[in-house]
Amino acid sequence: MRPITELLAFLSQKMTMMTVYQPAIILHLLTREGFSSRADLAQMLIGYEDDNLGFWDKVLMDNPKRWLVGKHQILNYDNMNQTFSLNFDLTDTMDIKRAKTLCEQKIEG
Repeated sequence: MRPITELLAFLSQKMTMMTVYQPAIILHLLTREGFSSRADLAQMLIGYEDDNLGFWDKVLMDNPKRWLVGKHQILNYDNMNQTFSLNFDLTDTMDIKRAKTLCEQKIEG
C-alpha cells in the first residue's frame, strides 16, 4: 500500500483530464472504502441508468483503466473477481476527506 499523500499529489499535481472519469472513479472508490466491482463502476459512469451499460463498461476498461491501473498505479484491478481497488492506505480520515474534496473540485472544474 502506498501512502495516501501520494494520491493527494496525483490529484492535485499529476492528473491530467480530458473528461471527469478519473476523479469520478477515484471518488467512487473513496466513498466505498477503496473497493468497487467493475459493474458498479460502469453503473456509476452511466449515472445509474441501465441504458448502454456495455458501452460504459468498455469506457471504464479503456482509458481510465489504462491510466489509473497501468501508467499511474493508482488502482489495482483483480481480473478474476473483476474488482477495482485503490492502491493506498486509507486509514487517515482527514486525508481521505481532502482526496474526496480534490476529486469533487476536479469534477466540477
